[in-house]
Amino acid sequence: MATAREILQNLPKSNFYKESLVPMGYTAGLPILHVVGQRTALILPYLRYKITGRVDKTLVFPPRYIFTVEIPSGIVVAFEDLCWQKRFAKVNFSKPVGIFRHEAIRDMDKGEYKQKRLELLDLADSLLASARCGERPLAREEENFRKIYNILLEPSLEKFYRVIAPDFFRNYLD
Repeated sequence: MATAREILQNLPKSNFYKESLVPMGYTAGLPILHVVGQRTALILPYLRYKITGRVDKTLVFPPRYIFTVEIPSGIVVAFEDLCWQKRFAKVNFSKPVGIFRHEAIRDMDKGEYKQKRLELLDLADSLLASARCGERPLAREEENFRKIYNILLEPSLEKFYRVIAPDFFRNYLD
């Protein structure tokens, strides 16, 4: 059984990822929970950042590639290159859309940021496990997931994430 942490760590090493020809330099953004009945998955948008050499001025580019990975099997069930999607036809994927670090995380050091991401992944596992069992997730876990997600999500990426998974964001984005 693969956890969200394991999937994020192992997906770039997988043959499927390598054969998808995602260029070097792309990294997973925040995971999106996907539930269909009692089947659960993580949608993983991949985007790139470009370091400028100035503090808090790393360029953020739009998500370009999407992997959907079934949980808990860890099997990739879908892959999309968004530049071929009609809904993203007007997006210039080679043009930055924002700057990292946004205000909500500006005071976090690298360790604190990493810890928040790991906490988010653990909460994602818990919420998806509840969905697989046909149970309602614990309100506290759901609220913590929502809170952390809203802190970590780059404001410049919000519009892209909303298009990728509108149902998820109606539930989890403030």
